[in-house]
Order: sequence, then structure tokens, then C-alpha cells
Amino acid sequence: AFNRSYWYILGLHVLYASVFFPFRSTFAIGYFENVKGLTNAEASVSNSWVFFTAVFATPFFGFLADRYGRRATMMLFGTLLMTTTLLVLSLTHWPLWISTAMMGISFAVVPGVIWPSTTMLVEQRLLGTALGLITVIQNLALTGANIGAGWLLDHFHAGRDNPAGYTPMMLFFGAISLAALASVVALWRRER
Repeated sequence: AFNRSYWYILGLHVLYASVFFPFRSTFAIGYFENVKGLTNAEASVSNSWVFFTAVFATPFFGFLADRYGRRATMMLFGTLLMTTTLLVLSLTHWPLWISTAMMGISFAVVPGVIWPSTTMLVEQRLLGTALGLITVIQNLALTGANIGAGWLLDHFHAGRDNPAGYTPMMLFFGAISLAALASVVALWRRER
């Protein structure tokens, strides 16, 4: 009942959320404190740039999608930006507001482009089932990503005394981000 594009979108939803939400809601503050040397207050301000940026970027992407289409291209951009954000965060000493603002721009693609695209790909009579399926699989993936990242941090003794212990977690999120990129490339090729 669902076409191939829907399954690519589902994969993108699930994989994208499995990077963004666990990192931002569970692990970012500790990473900023222990790896980047910020206080809890500074880490919280840095983390807030994600959502502050998304306030402006989300309607912008929504407008672009409505005006020009090219949704798969925008999804490709957002997913590439997520992968780039993880690289910048892990490998540079740039001010954190840069990488968190990048992640906010990347995140803005989700409500501005990905969610509406899902509703465009599915027959009206199956929309509840389609969105419900995405939510179920996404929540299972979020559960697994949180457990997996937490296990990696414990296993590699990540903390203030061992900032290198965060590297496996960042590689884990990077691998998920690359899988999301593969999903969106497949969608982009199909839609072209």
C-alpha cells in the first residue's frame, strides 16, 4: 500500500531522529562539559542554539518547499549538514554556537520538509497508519540509540577525566547519520 518513496522517508525519519534527539536531549550537555570544557550553564546555552536557529530556519525551509518543491534535495542538504555538524563538533575547536546552529538548520528540515512530504506520498485513507508506523519505528530506534550511546559511554569510561571516551559515541551517531544520508540519496535518485 505504501510506495518505495514512503519507505525511504520512513528510514530518513527514523535514522535522523536517532541522531538528533538522543544526542541533543541526553548526551550533548555532558559532551559539551567533559569534552569542550564548558560549565553546565555554558553547555545549556550552547545547546539552546539548536532550537533558536530552528525557530527561523523551519519556516524558511517550509516556504522553500512550498514555493519551489525540491523536497528531496532539501532533505539531502539537511542530512549532509547533520553529518557535517558531527564532524565539526568532533574534529574542530570552532565555537560551539557554530555547530549547534548548523544542527538547528539541519533539524529545521524535519518539520519544514520531511513531515509534509510524508503526507504527500501516502493516500489520505492510509495517512494515520503511515504516520503511526513512522512513530512506532522511530520510538523503537530512539530507545535503541539512547541505550547504545549510553552503553558506549559507560564501556569506554567517558567523562571529564577521559574525554576520548566520547569518541565511540560520536562515531556511533556518525554511522547512523551516514545511514540516513544513504536513505535520502536513494529517495533523491528515485524522485529525480
